[in-house]
Amino acid sequence: MSLWSHPSPHLTRLDAFRRHVNKKYGLALATYDQLHKWSTDDLESFYQELFNFCGLVTSHAPSRVADGLDKMWPRPQWFPDALLNFTENILATGLAAHPDKIAVSACREGGTQWRELTWRQLQHEVAR
Repeated sequence: MSLWSHPSPHLTRLDAFRRHVNKKYGLALATYDQLHKWSTDDLESFYQELFNFCGLVTSHAPSRVADGLDKMWPRPQWFPDALLNFTENILATGLAAHPDKIAVSACREGGTQWRELTWRQLQHEVAR
């Protein structure tokens, strides 16, 4: 028995990812459990595809998925040579989806000044 099921699972990003890896690797993964099994059987392919599928903006793309996958400790270092800026990635996502919707709402202590910024305005403020 599941706690919750998406009413339209074929419309989720996870399902889009499943279809993507099926096409690229000639797989026939039909369920979440099958995708999970593939992710643990082929860690490097899974994580490289996930990194690419998420559309992360990097100033230096990763040349490898991880160092130290063959042992539990020390923990693996994921995408060790990738360089990315978290702010740039958050802004890119918000700007692409809804540039004129509210990104940040802020209120000064005491509730006397309220300010809202759209994603476009936030980008301008961050760039100053």
